[in-house]
Amino acid sequence: MMKRFLFAGITIIMFSLAAGAQTPQPVASSPGNASPTAGGVTALWQETFDICWQKVRDTHYDPTFGGVDWEQVRRKYEPRLVTLRNDAELHRMLQAMLSELGQSHFNVIPPEAVLPDENRADMSAGIGIDLRVIDDRVVISRVDKGSTAAAAGLRPGFIIDAIGSRDLDTIKAQLASSTEPEERKRLWLIRRIMAEIGGAPETTVRIVYLDSREQRAEAVVRRERLKGELSPPIGNFPPQYTEFEAARLPGDIGYIRFNIFTTPVMQKIRNAMKGFSGSEGGSNGPVAGIIFDLRGNPGGVGGMASGIAGMLTTETGSLGSMKMRTSELKFAYFPQQNAFTGPVAILIDGFSASTSEIFAAGLQETGRAAIFGEKSMGAALPSYIFKLPTGALLQYAIADFKTPKGVLVEGRGVVPNHVIKLDRASLLAGRDPQFEAAIDHIKTRSKNSK
Repeated sequence: MMKRFLFAGITIIMFSLAAGAQTPQPVASSPGNASPTAGGVTALWQETFDICWQKVRDTHYDPTFGGVDWEQVRRKYEPRLVTLRNDAELHRMLQAMLSELGQSHFNVIPPEAVLPDENRADMSAGIGIDLRVIDDRVVISRVDKGSTAAAAGLRPGFIIDAIGSRDLDTIKAQLASSTEPEERKRLWLIRRIMAEIGGAPETTVRIVYLDSREQRAEAVVRRERLKGELSPPIGNFPPQYTEFEAARLPGDIGYIRFNIFTTPVMQKIRNAMKGFSGSEGGSNGPVAGIIFDLRGNPGGVGGMASGIAGMLTTETGSLGSMKMRTSELKFAYFPQQNAFTGPVAILIDGFSASTSEIFAAGLQETGRAAIFGEKSMGAALPSYIFKLPTGALLQYAIADFKTPKGVLVEGRGVVPNHVIKLDRASLLAGRDPQFEAAIDHIKTRSKNSK
């Protein structure tokens, strides 16, 4: 019997940095990628359509589908099969059908948007920056020390104006007709731009930007191999590029940041927590507190949230519960040996989703952690991933998620205890006000506990 793995990530598939940034083009006919004559419908396409529609019908946690007439949706989209010319059009149509539900975690990821094994090494390079949307402008929010972006003079607070030969208005126009919530549209925008920036190691990319004086400038930046690693595949969940950072900051404050919840991260967190608790011996004692930086983290393997929570508590508890159509399951956590009991702060923003939200919301409501930053995405539906006959991947939600106090996170997001907006002026000044507030919180709580 095949194992099914529960994921809580908002479109957590690693997109091909080339294909993910462009509108898929018609492709040649081949087995599994049929291109019939006009008006024809292949059995493969019909089978793929049936699977997508039936998975929702049979597994959606709400038998009323949130008020959507799912039978009518079938009658609306199935006749369009005869008008399609290739798999790319089929996948776009299926995505439109799933979007009728108006919920996260219902996605069709076409095969051209997932890196095949032989291409992963070729597309594993970037320039060492992160981006956010601030006041409708795409702003550099982080530049890694020692990166090629830093060497080229790019700095936090600079505004991206164009990538290569494509200006941002062109990329934004591709998303203008989307009916997705604004938070998710901003996420798609950043992912498209990051896809344009990434590519093969030792190649270059042209970045046009506005500097701190609003002067237009450009830099040709060499792509370098990313410092993270690819996680192993789990079932139909493909390998994901995973970054992890852990440090003991001045003032003996532990800091952990990772970009996605994948299985290799768990052992790295365990190792970091041993160092922070002082259980490894040596001259370093326990830290005063720990900061988890989940900004930009879209989720991943759902069960990891409970595992990490168990390292932070001496009592059994729950991060919340997921309600399926006929049952309910709690995200229970259990105390682990040498659990850290000092103050905990969690950083989130509008790109924090799914497992990040389950972890943050659960620890917030139990009073175990204080949350800093901006409201999260509100996309917290546990889901499965299924491979379709065309080679595309279907992600479909099978449960809703509620916090321990019964609050629905989907569509609402996690509201921080301390709402702090990221602003361009602070970035240009080399400051991170969200991070600074978390530091102050740890220092205050640690001082008061003595």
